[in-house]
Amino acid sequence: MPLLKAGSSEQKSENAGEFCTSHAIDDGFMESALAVKRVVGHINGMIHAAAIIQSLRGILEKGESDESVSLGAGNTGRHFNLETNRRITEYKFIHWQGGSETIRQNTIFKDFFELAEYETS
Repeated sequence: MPLLKAGSSEQKSENAGEFCTSHAIDDGFMESALAVKRVVGHINGMIHAAAIIQSLRGILEKGESDESVSLGAGNTGRHFNLETNRRITEYKFIHWQGGSETIRQNTIFKDFFELAEYETS
């Protein structure tokens, strides 16, 4: 069923109004949708931060301490997501979908190369 039925612009306006009313598309709906959009825009950063924090309890060894942690997606000026007094770590949370994923593969290769070549004590 088309949203706007054939007819004059006045009829189309009335049809659109009826559609919005019957589907509860109003100011409250729009405010809610915009609020969801703002939150969803931060979901990657939230997943990244939560996963790194959760992993720390399983990977830090006795006597190992974090020296630098980048919890946001992207390192924001830091070399790696996690630097401890013993190691460096880069996190990627990717849902592989199959097919051509060249950009993702290139990013993983770049990270692997930088980890392998980075000089640390």
